Amino acid sequence: MEREQEVVHVHGLLGHLDSLELRFDPQHTSVGSRFIHDKVSYKVVKRIDQDVTHPILYVIALDIFI
Repeated sequence: MEREQEVVHVHGLLGHLDSLELRFDPQHTSVGSRFIHDKVSYKVVKRIDQDVTHPILYVIALDIFI
């Protein structure tokens, strides 16, 4: 059975000035959670749920994989 994914807007991804709309497993969208996108490890530092269609995540880069 396939897991349900959550649509979120992510701010702070390296190489992107604006947010990106991405789909994530809900366990990776809470504050403090970590994920890898395009060979970069990120940590979620803020999540906004109020008055938005999709949650907004603010992230910081932790490590770059070469």
